[in-house]
Parts: sequence; C-alpha cells; structure tokens
Amino acid sequence: MTKTAILNHLRDIDREAYIATLFLAEDKREPAAALWAFNNEVERIRDLVSEPLPGEIRLQWWRDALTGERSEEGAQHPVGSALLSTINQYDLPRRAFDALCEARIFDLYNDPMPSLSDFEGYLGETRSVLFQMLAQIVSGKAPETGEAAGHAGIAYGVANLLRLMAFHRARGQIFVPKELLQISGLTDAQFLALEDPSNANGLVQALTSFGRDHLAKAEAAIGALPKEQRGAFILLGICQPVFKRAEKRGGNIALETFSISPFTAQWYLTRYAATI
Repeated sequence: MTKTAILNHLRDIDREAYIATLFLAEDKREPAAALWAFNNEVERIRDLVSEPLPGEIRLQWWRDALTGERSEEGAQHPVGSALLSTINQYDLPRRAFDALCEARIFDLYNDPMPSLSDFEGYLGETRSVLFQMLAQIVSGKAPETGEAAGHAGIAYGVANLLRLMAFHRARGQIFVPKELLQISGLTDAQFLALEDPSNANGLVQALTSFGRDHLAKAEAAIGALPKEQRGAFILLGICQPVFKRAEKRGGNIALETFSISPFTAQWYLTRYAATI
C-alpha cells in the first residue's frame, strides 16, 4: 500500500483518526495512519468471525507477522506492509504489538470485564500503547514517561465504550468493569437484559466521570511533554463531546448507539489541536 493509499484507507475506516493525523507533520502522517489502520484491523476481527477460534487465529497471524515469524506474509498485506515499514523506521517495540493482540483476545468472547484494574490494563494494552508509539513517531524518540499515553488511552477507550455500549450489550459483551456495574446497582444479567434505560443512568454517569478523570490527568501530563510530542494526542479532542452527549442521553446509550458527525468531529479536533 502506497503512502497516499494508507491515508485514504484510514479516511474510509476511521474518519476521526484520519482527521487527527492530518494535523501532524506531512512526513509523520503515513506512519501514524498505518498505526491506526492496524488498530482497526484487530478491532474489527470479532465482526468478521462467527466464533472465537477463527478470531484467535487471525490475531495470532498478526502477532507472527509483526514479531518476525511471518514477516514476509505480513509484507504482502496492505496494512501489514505499511505497519512493518513504520515499525522498522521508528524502532517501535514489537513486543507491544504482541501484547496488544494478546489483550484483544478478550474481544472475541463474552466474558465480563472482571474489575476496574483489569479494565485499565486492557485499555492500556490496546489504546495507551498506540498513543505511546505515536509520540515516538512524531518526535523520533520514545517518550521519557508513559503517563500521558497511559491516561490518554483510558480516556479515549472509555469514550469509545460509551458510543458502542448498546452494540456490545446487544451481542452479550460486557466491557464495563464489575465495580462500576455494582455502584450502579446492576448485575451482569440485569445489564444485558436492560429494558428501562433509566436503570443505567448511574452507570453512564460513573463511566463519564471515570473517563473525565483520566482525560484531565492525561492533559496535565501532555502539558509537560515537549511540544513536538503533543501532536500525538490530538485524537483526545473527541472525548469531551462524547462524554457530554453520553451524559445528556443517560441510560439510553445502553439501548441505542450514538455517534459524532464527521463535521462536528473535525471542529472539535481542530479546536483541540490549536490548544494542545
């Protein structure tokens, strides 16, 4: 896949990540696009398979392709080729991709998220690591601290969870950690069988508060980073509008997904890019 092709591909599959990528220096856009395109590849595996085993096989292929065992096959894959080039150019840690794929196995099953610490760990391995590697791409060196990326991944992950809560719930998935369900007075079974959306109002409030707390910590840590690394976090500009809409809709988001229009997303990301 050519440099222009990977950007166009990202535009088609993840408009928000594409918009955020356009604020980077021109020579950093394609590597960033390869990273987000890979994220989409592993994120959608659950949607492409009818049962977990084929999904695990797909994830194992990515692990082998990116860690060297099947690198020749990976180079034949459009996204894999762009990502392998990025990994080599910026010396990105291959073990981090292996851990990301390992964590994504959770997506393939309907096991409930055990605890808040497990939830943070999951988002750390599937989201925070992407921000960490983006910071390495845009600055040419690994950040001295992972605090900004750690909190950023959790905040962004919570925002996406809120948008997709109804979708996940409809197919029996519970990404919400048990502590937050219990605080809201819901069991796993009650959450999955939810009929009255008002019963999930407390849950939505707890999740948005949790997400905002990590967003505030991320932004404080980002402010201490060198200017050239801050561009890696522009995608966080979508979090506050998502949190606001989730709060406004309350428990209804457990029954019906919601989204941010491309125009609105561009406006928020542009404003965020100007202030970060």
